[in-house]
Amino acid sequence: MVKYSKSSVPGFAKGDARRAFCGGGFWLCVLFTVLIQFEHVIPDLEFNPEDIDVIYLFRLSAEMGMVQWMLPSVASVVYSAAFYHDLRFGFNRALIIRGGGRGYILSKLIICQLASFCAVLLGMLIFIGLVSLKFPIADYGPESSVSQWAASSFGKWALEGKPMLFLLAQSIVRALGAAMWATSALAISPFLRSRFLIVLAPTVFYYLWEYLDAYYVIWTGSKYPGIRYIELGITNYIEPMQAFIKTICVLIPFTLFWSIVYFIVASRRLRNG
Repeated sequence: MVKYSKSSVPGFAKGDARRAFCGGGFWLCVLFTVLIQFEHVIPDLEFNPEDIDVIYLFRLSAEMGMVQWMLPSVASVVYSAAFYHDLRFGFNRALIIRGGGRGYILSKLIICQLASFCAVLLGMLIFIGLVSLKFPIADYGPESSVSQWAASSFGKWALEGKPMLFLLAQSIVRALGAAMWATSALAISPFLRSRFLIVLAPTVFYYLWEYLDAYYVIWTGSKYPGIRYIELGITNYIEPMQAFIKTICVLIPFTLFWSIVYFIVASRRLRNG
């Protein structure tokens, strides 16, 4: 039987946090996040600092980057295969006897989400820091990128002279999306026998959602973007804080859904061996 012990969760979490944040998966996720952001903007790095700014490069990479579809899988590299790894090598048995099954499951969930969020957020901030070494954060000219993004993606903050708040909000939204996709990989990990398939699964979900969302918009004529666009910070014509709250209110329920799926299937897997 799967036992529950409240005191076991912090104990498990310390060990999981050490494995997640100090492991190679965390730093690979940070590195790949930076590379994904650079992929589409490398030719633009040759421009003069007077011609473009960091906001332009950030949005160009997010909306036009050809490998942005890899980010869900990159986020899953951090710790989504932890349950699978422990189950495969039998590490979970001694841990569960000592601390309880549900505490073990909950710890994996919390640390997976937290580590993926932090890794992608750190990668985004490193990208911003690197490009800001050459380019200004924001250009407020008549044809600037700030004016181009004013209608969407927390653009009003940039117009109000708060470009770093604009970029931070964008980065946090991307990191929340990464935590959601990492949770989806963790949720199906008890079913799979391959680390590669666990990491690949979020990208499949990402594509499925993109097509479903496109059909939904066409069928309903909805003017509101789905989670695929919300995750990129595309929330048009509403106040920045309202957009930020709306984005969180969309991403968190999906993350909660995958969390519940993981908790149920992982509990059954531990009971049945």
